[in-house]
Amino acid sequence: MKFVTSAIGELREAIIHIPLRPSSNGKWMSELAFLNTWNKDVYLYDDLPCLRGLYEEYETLRRRLEEMGVKVRLLRELLKEALEDNDVREEKLREMLGEPALERYEKALRNKGLDVKARELDTLIDDLIMGFPRIGGLGEGLELHSIIEPLPNLCFIKDVAVFLPEKIIICNMRHGIRKREPRLFKTALMALPYVEEDVIVECPDEKAIFEGSCVMVINESTAMIGVTCCGIGRVNERGFAWLVRVLSEEGFDRVIRVELPVMEMEVPREMGFLDFTLSFVDKGLILTLPYLYDRPEVLRMVKELYGRVLMGGGSARVLRLSGREARVEVEGNLIPVLEELGVIEDVIWAAPPPSRCPNEFERLCLALRELWNASINVLTIGPGKVVAYEMNVNTVSALREKLGDENVMTIPGAELVRGRGGPGALVLPVVRR
Repeated sequence: MKFVTSAIGELREAIIHIPLRPSSNGKWMSELAFLNTWNKDVYLYDDLPCLRGLYEEYETLRRRLEEMGVKVRLLRELLKEALEDNDVREEKLREMLGEPALERYEKALRNKGLDVKARELDTLIDDLIMGFPRIGGLGEGLELHSIIEPLPNLCFIKDVAVFLPEKIIICNMRHGIRKREPRLFKTALMALPYVEEDVIVECPDEKAIFEGSCVMVINESTAMIGVTCCGIGRVNERGFAWLVRVLSEEGFDRVIRVELPVMEMEVPREMGFLDFTLSFVDKGLILTLPYLYDRPEVLRMVKELYGRVLMGGGSARVLRLSGREARVEVEGNLIPVLEELGVIEDVIWAAPPPSRCPNEFERLCLALRELWNASINVLTIGPGKVVAYEMNVNTVSALREKLGDENVMTIPGAELVRGRGGPGALVLPVVRR
């Protein structure tokens, strides 16, 4: 079984997670319902989404994918299949929650005269994803301490795993509030009829950090990994080293290490992942931010005008793999490096054309405005076919000029983007060839 063999191949099957569902009493059940102005930053949200609007945007995304022939699997439905058998339910809950949390969960249920094996399946999955107890759930009054923490970032499902041609890597998340997501995803993954335990690869080193949106399979021999300098991003040095070993074992002979920028010892939210700054949209063609990967000094100069210091970013180092050895093949700014390797032939800039801007400063400012709304984090459906947020008008215009109007599908994203993710972050490609 081949999974993902290319960054632009035809997307045949994907997993998404819609983080809310309508309940029988007409209210919305959601792991996002508890978010408020006091805790949104802790849970990595910049703003509070409107739940009804969010649901409508997710349904639009799902319809677009299905209209384009993509088989869409819902994470929630996979979890239901995985937990349907009562004989293995407790064992799988232990894998997802850990022994201490499972014991506390079972005790809380017993105190209410309930049993985990008899718990209605939809309610059990609500507990796992939305948290337990929930406000208005089994607890009485305001519950300040959850036995099971909610997972409001699970909708950014691209982060939790990396599908290689023949293996599936389960990721190690950076933030504590997201560390349970990969365990839950692994359980759901085993419900797929073609996934066996031996195709799943997990890193035993808990200090090795790596997330899926920073890893790209360009083709069956070349992968790209985004690493933030100073080790404060979504891939640290231990994570990078482990990924290189796995990729070498899986037959990759080249890894391109891309340096992502840091701003005053913090990772800019809009540049925190590799696929927030670069997307492959066609053979030899990428979408990216002006200056970041070809003239990063311009980007740093603009940041300085705003009194902010931008460190690193823009450079690449190509590692040639041979067994357990890795030697540097070439290094420099990323775009010239990719051109030298023959990986790309052209670039689409996520910005207005220079003819519409009086100077580089204004062009970059307009590009950065759209970057905040995930302009580059598009979803490639096949060679030259993408899904983008309709609000990013300059980026959509640039894509349509190069790819054609009919090959650039847009969806509303005013609510989806409040957690800083685009279509590319919300969809996990399972089969792409």
